[in-house]
Amino acid sequence: MRIYDGRESFYQWDLNQKITSDEFVAGDKIHFFNMRQTNALVVKAYELDGQIVADVPNILLQTALPIKAWRYVYDEHSAQTVQEFSFKVEQRPQPYDYFYTETELYELRKEVETLVN
Repeated sequence: MRIYDGRESFYQWDLNQKITSDEFVAGDKIHFFNMRQTNALVVKAYELDGQIVADVPNILLQTALPIKAWRYVYDEHSAQTVQEFSFKVEQRPQPYDYFYTETELYELRKEVETLVN
Protein backbone atom coordinates (compact mmCIF):
# COMPACT_ATOMS: atom_id res chain seq x y z
CA MET A 1 0.00 0.00 0.00
CA ARG A 2 1.14 3.51 -0.69
CA ILE A 3 -0.15 7.06 -0.66
CA TYR A 4 -1.88 7.81 -3.97
CA ASP A 5 0.18 10.89 -4.83
CA GLY A 6 3.51 9.22 -3.99
CA ARG A 7 4.32 11.00 -0.73
CA GLU A 8 5.93 9.11 2.13
CA SER A 9 3.53 10.37 4.83
CA PHE A 10 0.38 12.41 5.40
CA TYR A 11 0.18 15.73 7.22
CA GLN A 12 -2.20 16.42 10.05
CA TRP A 13 -5.27 18.35 8.83
CA ASP A 14 -4.98 17.07 5.25
CA LEU A 15 -8.34 16.26 3.64
CA ASN A 16 -9.58 13.74 1.09
CA GLN A 17 -6.37 11.73 0.85
CA LYS A 18 -6.18 8.36 -0.88
CA ILE A 19 -4.11 5.21 -0.75
CA THR A 20 -3.59 2.63 -3.49
CA SER A 21 -2.00 -0.74 -4.05
CA ASP A 22 -1.30 -2.85 -7.11
CA GLU A 23 -3.22 -5.58 -5.29
CA PHE A 24 -6.41 -3.57 -4.64
CA VAL A 25 -9.55 -4.68 -6.46
CA ALA A 26 -12.57 -2.41 -6.81
CA GLY A 27 -14.94 -3.31 -4.00
CA ASP A 28 -12.23 -4.39 -1.54
CA LYS A 29 -12.90 -3.22 2.00
CA ILE A 30 -10.01 -1.26 3.52
CA HIS A 31 -10.04 -0.98 7.32
CA PHE A 32 -8.39 2.13 8.82
CA PHE A 33 -7.45 2.68 12.44
CA ASN A 34 -5.42 4.88 14.76
CA MET A 35 -4.95 4.65 18.53
CA ARG A 36 -7.79 7.14 19.20
CA GLN A 37 -10.41 4.97 17.50
CA THR A 38 -12.27 2.17 19.24
CA ASN A 39 -13.14 0.43 15.95
CA ALA A 40 -11.65 0.30 12.49
CA LEU A 41 -13.31 2.56 9.93
CA VAL A 42 -14.16 0.74 6.70
CA VAL A 43 -13.91 2.27 3.23
CA LYS A 44 -14.69 0.60 -0.09
CA ALA A 45 -11.97 0.72 -2.78
CA TYR A 46 -12.92 2.13 -6.20
CA GLU A 47 -11.36 2.98 -9.55
CA LEU A 48 -9.91 6.45 -10.13
CA ASP A 49 -7.92 7.36 -13.26
CA GLY A 50 -7.05 3.74 -13.98
CA GLN A 51 -5.98 2.90 -10.42
CA ILE A 52 -7.89 1.33 -7.55
CA VAL A 53 -7.88 3.65 -4.54
CA ALA A 54 -9.40 3.95 -1.08
CA ASP A 55 -10.21 7.21 0.68
CA VAL A 56 -8.47 7.73 4.01
CA PRO A 57 -11.10 8.78 6.57
CA ASN A 58 -10.60 12.51 7.22
CA ILE A 59 -11.23 11.99 10.94
CA LEU A 60 -7.94 10.04 11.17
CA LEU A 61 -6.01 12.95 9.66
CA GLN A 62 -6.96 15.25 12.52
CA THR A 63 -4.37 13.73 14.84
CA ALA A 64 -0.64 13.16 14.38
CA LEU A 65 -0.93 9.43 15.07
CA PRO A 66 0.09 6.66 12.69
CA ILE A 67 -2.75 5.27 10.59
CA LYS A 68 -2.90 1.52 10.08
CA ALA A 69 -4.68 0.13 7.04
CA TRP A 70 -5.70 -3.44 6.27
CA ARG A 71 -7.06 -4.84 3.01
CA TYR A 72 -9.88 -7.21 3.93
CA VAL A 73 -11.29 -9.49 1.24
CA TYR A 74 -14.28 -11.79 1.07
CA ASP A 75 -15.07 -14.78 -1.07
CA GLU A 76 -17.77 -17.43 -0.90
CA HIS A 77 -15.81 -19.38 1.74
CA SER A 78 -14.01 -16.87 3.95
CA ALA A 79 -13.11 -13.32 4.84
CA GLN A 80 -9.54 -12.43 5.68
CA THR A 81 -6.93 -9.72 6.03
CA VAL A 82 -4.46 -10.02 3.15
CA GLN A 83 -2.43 -6.83 3.36
CA GLU A 84 -1.39 -4.42 6.14
CA PHE A 85 0.47 -1.11 6.16
CA SER A 86 1.12 1.84 8.47
CA PHE A 87 1.21 5.48 7.41
CA LYS A 88 2.83 8.29 9.38
CA VAL A 89 0.86 11.50 10.00
CA GLU A 90 3.21 14.46 10.44
CA GLN A 91 2.11 16.96 13.08
CA ARG A 92 1.41 20.54 12.10
CA PRO A 93 -0.73 23.44 13.38
CA GLN A 94 -4.38 23.45 12.43
CA PRO A 95 -4.97 25.88 9.55
CA TYR A 96 -7.26 28.78 10.46
CA ASP A 97 -9.50 27.97 7.48
CA TYR A 98 -9.73 24.22 8.12
CA PHE A 99 -13.23 22.88 7.45
CA TYR A 100 -13.85 19.25 8.31
CA THR A 101 -15.80 17.09 5.88
CA GLU A 102 -16.78 13.52 6.72
CA THR A 103 -15.50 10.69 4.52
CA GLU A 104 -18.18 8.27 3.36
CA LEU A 105 -17.62 5.03 5.22
CA TYR A 106 -18.68 1.59 4.07
CA GLU A 107 -21.68 0.16 5.85
CA LEU A 108 -22.96 -3.33 5.13
CA ARG A 109 -26.47 -2.12 5.94
CA LYS A 110 -26.32 0.41 3.06
CA GLU A 111 -25.08 -2.24 0.64
CA VAL A 112 -27.90 -4.62 1.59
CA GLU A 113 -30.49 -1.84 1.18
CA THR A 114 -29.10 -1.05 -2.29
CA LEU A 115 -29.29 -4.70 -3.33
CA VAL A 116 -32.84 -5.10 -2.01
CA ASN A 117 -34.20 -1.93 -3.61
